[in-house]
Amino acid sequence: MTNRSSKPGDHHISVEFPAPGGLRLDEAHLFLTEVAPGQQARDTAQSLTRVDRPVTCRVTGVFRTASP
Repeated sequence: MTNRSSKPGDHHISVEFPAPGGLRLDEAHLFLTEVAPGQQARDTAQSLTRVDRPVTCRVTGVFRTASP
């Protein structure tokens, strides 16, 4: 993700792991802190549930607050 704000931000990103038929197998949450203006940040979403088939994660929400 890229912080397109003019101030540093903290980002809470929610993702889900749906099976091909649409069944939600699990979800994960990422926390990216103090991302500078214009800076790109990357992280890996991991599930605590073992999944034995290919899935693609889908972003379900992003919540941004200004860094302290």
